[in-house]
Amino acid sequence: YGREAIFTGDKLYLRPRYQRWHRRAPETVDEPLALRDSFFSPVAATWDLLAPGAELTDLGATQVSGRSGRKIAVKLAPRPAKPAAETLTQRKWREHRIVEELAGEVVLDDKGAPLVVKLAGTVSFMRDGRRFKMRTSLASELTGIGAPVAISVPADAEVVATPERPREVDDRDFLLQGIAPPLRKNPDGTAATPAPAAPPVAPAVAPPAEATKDKKARDDKNADDEKSDTKSRDADSKADDERSESTPSDKADARKADTTSRDKADAAKSDTTSDDKGAE
Repeated sequence: YGREAIFTGDKLYLRPRYQRWHRRAPETVDEPLALRDSFFSPVAATWDLLAPGAELTDLGATQVSGRSGRKIAVKLAPRPAKPAAETLTQRKWREHRIVEELAGEVVLDDKGAPLVVKLAGTVSFMRDGRRFKMRTSLASELTGIGAPVAISVPADAEVVATPERPREVDDRDFLLQGIAPPLRKNPDGTAATPAPAAPPVAPAVAPPAEATKDKKARDDKNADDEKSDTKSRDADSKADDERSESTPSDKADARKADTTSRDKADAAKSDTTSDDKGAE
């Protein structure tokens, strides 16, 4: 699909081909250099896939955009080498791949930088009990070497808001430990130790004005109810105290009244007895 990158000042401008630009600061000090080197990763990946079946022939010195280099022809070797062992599970199929076709050329400068790379090949392999055949090709060439380049910053109308790195990246690295290398990097460029992503923090949302009024009305009503209950409890307590204080006197008066009534009854009984005896 392709990708474009511009680094100027302290900002990175990135975009996939045919899309709009994203602008942000580098995540690490070495990110701009890592991005530059990443544009050569397809060359390295294609060569790594086809290398076991390659035979190289030196074709002598050559020039590419004014820079001296060495041209090397690439073709299929009569006896391909055994592929290297793979440590990652998803790459185990490469251990038994067979390079069936290969052709191309490479031009390297005196420091080994690839000025031109043209490769085409066919690889067969077994996976999950089935045989597959894969055709691949690559064409890469550096131009304008040594010529000044005017770097223009994309216009604001061509730049969209850059999304934050999603937590799915952390979840992905944590779940694929030992299966795939982590995507997140430390500031020094080494792979970061996978850890489960922290859940996102929900932003605080102010309640609507109506809800605030309703809550205040409920709080005021609860306060009034509590005051009313307190007054009622105080009145009941006072009445209990008054009853408790008058009880001894009331009991004494009741006992005195009972005694007087009994005395009167006894006297009336005695008078009746005397009258009966006189009548006899």
